[in-house]
Amino acid sequence: MFATTLFGCFSLTLFSLACACEDFLYQTVPRRFFELLLLLELGFYLWRLFFVRATVPTELLLSLCLSLPLLAFSLLSREALGLGDALFLLCFGLGAGFHRLLFLLTAGFLSAALLSLFLLCRRFGRPKKAGTERIPLLPFFLLPALFCLFSPGKVLS
Repeated sequence: MFATTLFGCFSLTLFSLACACEDFLYQTVPRRFFELLLLLELGFYLWRLFFVRATVPTELLLSLCLSLPLLAFSLLSREALGLGDALFLLCFGLGAGFHRLLFLLTAGFLSAALLSLFLLCRRFGRPKKAGTERIPLLPFFLLPALFCLFSPGKVLS
């Protein structure tokens, strides 16, 4: 996998930090972030396929099976899950693999749900217009992403 190399781990770390900061500050992530990482990952896998004669890892195919439906959901649901969030999950899954992507999704959505529940309880009884607040999701994925990238290999496999 791309994340098992030092360059890949460094690239995914910078990518995760940049996406989380942009989403937190501006609630949008520039597409050039995704394009750059996808090109790096594509080059890595093509190099492995043609020069190292390695096969396509099953982790890569499984992560596509998990992240592509999320991308389709984002496009079909008028971004109930933001397009940047879905593209981040696609890029991270291609680089890190299925098990790490699954951990990232579980930990990230759980922490976002806990904060949302706290904010809902705090506003209980106060009049509020429905659907006016949006919480950026990528900052909730940052800590699980860093844990995935720097944890020993046997922890998430």
